Amino acid sequence: MEKRIVHIALTGGPVGGKSSGAPMIREHLMTHDWRTVIVPETVTMFINAGIMPWDSPVFQPQVLRTQLDHEAAFLRLAQTLIGNDKILMLYDRGICDNIAYTGEEDFEKNARSLGTSTIALRNHYDAVIHLTSPAVDAIEVFLKHRGNNSARWEGKDDDAKAVRDTAQLDAKTAAAWVGHDHLITIDNSTDFEGKMRRVVNAVANIIGEPEIYEIERKFLIEMPDLTALLRLPGCHREEITQTYLLSSPGDEERVRKRGRGYDFVYTRTLKRDVPDSTRKRIQHEKSISAPEYLEALASANPKLMTIKKDRYCFLHNNQHFEVDIYPFWDTHAILELELHDERQTIDFPPQLQVVFEVTDDPRFKTRALAQSIPNLIPC
Repeated sequence: MEKRIVHIALTGGPVGGKSSGAPMIREHLMTHDWRTVIVPETVTMFINAGIMPWDSPVFQPQVLRTQLDHEAAFLRLAQTLIGNDKILMLYDRGICDNIAYTGEEDFEKNARSLGTSTIALRNHYDAVIHLTSPAVDAIEVFLKHRGNNSARWEGKDDDAKAVRDTAQLDAKTAAAWVGHDHLITIDNSTDFEGKMRRVVNAVANIIGEPEIYEIERKFLIEMPDLTALLRLPGCHREEITQTYLLSSPGDEERVRKRGRGYDFVYTRTLKRDVPDSTRKRIQHEKSISAPEYLEALASANPKLMTIKKDRYCFLHNNQHFEVDIYPFWDTHAILELELHDERQTIDFPPQLQVVFEVTDDPRFKTRALAQSIPNLIPC
């Protein structure tokens, strides 16, 4: 039997709860016959060895190179584990966390030197869970626990500076992952135990017991000022080409090309509606190569048009927003949010003006738009 391996990066600002969350995830999944392999943080390994980021001009390029080799070695071992068919690769920080320290330009340069790119590395994982530092929204908790890791240096003995520096680092770290298809943020709106339960639940939802679910809400919005969106911290614009394939009744299968310029990643996705729920769908998604993508296009559904759109991704108050701009609409756009809980509230940014929710409206599903391009803008 072929092993099923899921890759999740656990990231976030200092004192966010990664160290506590990883063993709780492992314990929970043991009861569902999952083996969890926790891949340790590369930067902490260097710092604990006595090498600080400012000690060497090649520190960050070496961190990237080592982390890629490190992850590949753990994956090779996981693939040979005996007696485990379901394996979660849980990464203590993902590769793109390094952007928070290098900036996007230098990170891209380092990635290119290793034959890869920021877009490819961002989609190196099936999902990313960002645990917000309490320095952002629970300062007393942060000050109480910030000395727990000897590899941290933010603020040292100055509490005010520690809060400020850590909150900024948390924001940069979260922004580094904007644009990933499955970015989940876990804030400090509950006590720590509640936060850890939300982390475990998010992982359980991602790996699927028994199925993987996508919880999505969609809104028709007025056409935003795209220049203003791009000025938002961490906002990314990507080009998406989505083609629907011939599939069985009740299933929706498609391939997607996503990126910009000449730098793209490719995915193949199967979706199935969940009875009695318009916001939850069973989803199976996997990365594919460019040749596999081109081969799949031979099975394109001739009754459905290929959809092309520009997607603007950004974070606002710990929520990941995706605004889709279609070439056939000049006055409106679609806003999508992937949630980790159907009861989750949404804090809309002031740059977006919602017309109404279309989650339950079949006319606004992307597949429906691929059938025809109707005039859907309401009076």
